[in-house]
Amino acid sequence: MLAYRYLCLKPNRSGLNGPDDFHIVSGSDDDGERYGGSTILRVLEKYGCVDVCVVVSRWYGGQMLGPIRFRHIEETTLESLKVGGWVGKPKTPELPVASEELVKKVVEKDVTIATLRGTLRDLMLAAGDETVSPEKPSVPPSYQQPMTLVKVERLIKARDMTIAAVSKRIDEVRRERAERFAAAVATSSPPVLAEAAILIEDQDAHVFDPMSLLGDICSVDMSTMSDCKTYVATCGNSTVAAANPQCTASTSTLLPSIPTTAQATQNIKNICTEMSMPGCDTCTITSASSTYPSNNCDLLATYSLLCKAMPSMSQCAGWSAMCAATPGLTYCPSTSSSSSDPPVMRMYFHGGIVDYVLFESWVPRTKGQYAGAWIAIFLFAIAYEGWNATVATYEAGLLADFKSRQTIRSKSGFVGIEVSPPWSLRIKRGVVRGVAKLVTVTAAYALMLIAMTFNVLLFVAVVLGLAVGSAVFNEWAQAAIKAAVMNESGQEELCC
Repeated sequence: MLAYRYLCLKPNRSGLNGPDDFHIVSGSDDDGERYGGSTILRVLEKYGCVDVCVVVSRWYGGQMLGPIRFRHIEETTLESLKVGGWVGKPKTPELPVASEELVKKVVEKDVTIATLRGTLRDLMLAAGDETVSPEKPSVPPSYQQPMTLVKVERLIKARDMTIAAVSKRIDEVRRERAERFAAAVATSSPPVLAEAAILIEDQDAHVFDPMSLLGDICSVDMSTMSDCKTYVATCGNSTVAAANPQCTASTSTLLPSIPTTAQATQNIKNICTEMSMPGCDTCTITSASSTYPSNNCDLLATYSLLCKAMPSMSQCAGWSAMCAATPGLTYCPSTSSSSSDPPVMRMYFHGGIVDYVLFESWVPRTKGQYAGAWIAIFLFAIAYEGWNATVATYEAGLLADFKSRQTIRSKSGFVGIEVSPPWSLRIKRGVVRGVAKLVTVTAAYALMLIAMTFNVLLFVAVVLGLAVGSAVFNEWAQAAIKAAVMNESGQEELCC
């Protein structure tokens, strides 16, 4: 036999206003012992125990107990509650407080619920449901006071159930609308294709009209699909299309020169095979003969991203034709300085300010950013020449030290015996030379890569900086070398 009592959140309550937001659910089961479950439940109600279930087992020992058995059931129940901490000393002195992350999660779920309910309301109004009540401004609940971990977990669970219920209802409404559309298409002559708006919902309706999208799919891309039979029968040729004004309306015009799914898929595969670029890992395409990717990706967006970077590739001819026909598309290059389009890779000298400078994140997009990049490159080239002069001066110092250790002796017939430096000094000089070489080569290749952007002004910044640096530091380095080797060079200044 058993009995239970637990708190449950009332409908349309948040659980933040204390006990009034909850109601108690209770029940019992005698399991053959008449009044046994209700006896346990009376003990739970007497001591105000909630969130607990008590199970009492009784077996026959050979002697009939009579009514005293109910007192045994009550005592056993009370003893169990004491052991469990529901009666007497609290089970825990203090309930743990929920973290800010959990409270923030509740707030995020509140926003999700509000968004889903708004979507459901709009769908029901569009379907002509007159039972939808006017929209009321929702007051977000306050979560300022500290909340226990148990309470927050209950709130999260309740909100998850609400999200699931509202999402399910949204799917039902959309399915009902699709069924009504299918019925309208089947019974109309010719079918009312303007009702395709039920199937295709796009916030940017002024650019992508549902009828236009349906035409793009069924006329250009996949005309053999079973779902496109109605459109092909109604707008598939000029004779039939002329009889149906919906096929020739300005809002129903197909997007000119839009590439098909198969064309976009094959072009992406070919581009990424020739050159690995940002965006190549977005769509999973197994072979160049594939007509669609194996994963769910935005084909047109990926194709456009690759062609924005390398518009001169032969695979981008379809994209160029689409952008030439409709220049305002988001898939086409933008002249705005705030655009996030990738820089165009041009392997010839060109102007402009948008180019990769060594790093993917260093892309000047405004005149101010470009001027800052030019100055930085110019100073970097000067610093490179200064570094080379410093290295040359260091080597001249080593040469002077070597000459100071050289001695000329005319003893035992030996002339020109030199005193070598100790190994510790040799190792130190080797490490310094290695580090100097590393810095020199790194800086030289960095300047070379900047020049290979083929941006005219960035190229000028490199060569002009090297010229200025050489003019400033070269005489100093040559003087140090000359001072170290003047005697050996026969009073002649060494060449570079």
